[in-house]
Amino acid sequence: MNAGRARHVHGWESLATPVAILQFVMVASALPIWHKPHSLPPAQTDPKLAGTPVASLIVPGRSVGPVRLGDSRDVVLRHFPLKADMDSEYEWTKLRTEIRWLDVKDSRVKGFISFSIRDGRVFQIQVATNRFETGEGIAVSSSPEEVKRRYGKLKAFALMNSGGKEIGGRDLIYWVSESRGVAFEFAFFADAHTRLVSKIIIFEPGTLFLPGGSVLPPRKWIELRPFSLTPTDGML
Repeated sequence: MNAGRARHVHGWESLATPVAILQFVMVASALPIWHKPHSLPPAQTDPKLAGTPVASLIVPGRSVGPVRLGDSRDVVLRHFPLKADMDSEYEWTKLRTEIRWLDVKDSRVKGFISFSIRDGRVFQIQVATNRFETGEGIAVSSSPEEVKRRYGKLKAFALMNSGGKEIGGRDLIYWVSESRGVAFEFAFFADAHTRLVSKIIIFEPGTLFLPGGSVLPPRKWIELRPFSLTPTDGML
């Protein structure tokens, strides 16, 4: 992993839970594969979203809470201001910046949300906290069965050489809908003895998805059979 140049880095480790630490060390980022966003259509009322408050809603291909794909850095910081000694902003390259906002409750880190920015605009949002959920009720810690039931056609990918001790040494799996602009990351949780959703990621529909925008050696992005959860069983 290429080390990025930190614009703001604060010592939040004393507050971090295992889930937050797990998510922090799994970041893989550098030059993202980027397609300049088209103008997104105005938000429309969707009956399926009626039961979820907008402030906590993940809309695939569009928004997380009040922040939409294509928004500026200033808009992100207006809604998610950096907390002293906790949140961070990294400039991985001159073309890519990541803002990471920790979700803290009762002095404990519950997870985070990160915003990847290029050319001054948000192109990917990664949600690793159950503060947010989709209109179908999918959130961090949802099961693969729930995701499969709620979302039909999803491609499966493995991020090879991404498995660390904090996730049982097992590589991360992603179920992706490029047409809808959403990806579900599955990590292995030892306490549950199974894979669960560890991140929900939104991006511009119709564009190529890679975690963080790119995959660098020694990691490899491998397509699997649909709904596969183990790389060796599902390689195409």
